[in-house]
This record gives sequence, structure tokens and C-alpha cells, in this order.
Amino acid sequence: MIVSLHNRRGYTIAQKIAQKAQDRLKQTKDPQKVAQELAGEANMSAADMVRETPFVKPGDDVPKIGSSQQFEEAIAPLNNPNDVGERVGIKDGFAVPVWSNRSRRAFPSSMR
Repeated sequence: MIVSLHNRRGYTIAQKIAQKAQDRLKQTKDPQKVAQELAGEANMSAADMVRETPFVKPGDDVPKIGSSQQFEEAIAPLNNPNDVGERVGIKDGFAVPVWSNRSRRAFPSSMR
């Protein structure tokens, strides 16, 4: 979940939305559904909240996420389709990684 870190209040709100996303993803295993549920609260469109990434190896620059050791650590335990990772801070916010059938998927959300 990517959340803009403009100020401390925004950070706290973004962190709470990322936690909600993580909890719902663990229940539903459906990033599109969760994005639709949280889009209004995140002040984003549902389409902008889900970001598919290519397979990556340590040190790779992940498109729209950047190079992040914390993100790499969050995706490392994902081994099976629909595995949901822990909320992780990334450049400009948070992500909740999800392993999809096609790729590892990061579930982003941004507060503007």
C-alpha cells in the first residue's frame, strides 16, 4: 500500500489503511475487491491501488516502488499463489505484497 508521507497525520492514516488492506487481503485473497473497498478512504481509484510487478531478485529496482531491502524482505516468504505479505514501508508510503498466479503483486494506496 503506497501512501504519501506529507505529514505525521497523513503517515498515521496511511499506515491504518495499509493495515486494513493487509487484513482484508488475508481474508479475501482478492486485491481488486480490497482496492474497491478502500479506494475512497485512500483517496485513489481502485485501478491505481493495485500494482503488478515483474518477478524480482534482490537489488532489483521494482517499477513504481524502487529498490527497497524492506520490500525484498516482505516478499521473500511469498511462495504460493495468493500468499499475502506483511505491510511494509516503501518510498512514498506502504505496500502489502501479494503473490498472484502471474507475478508478485504489490497492493498500493496513496493519500493525496
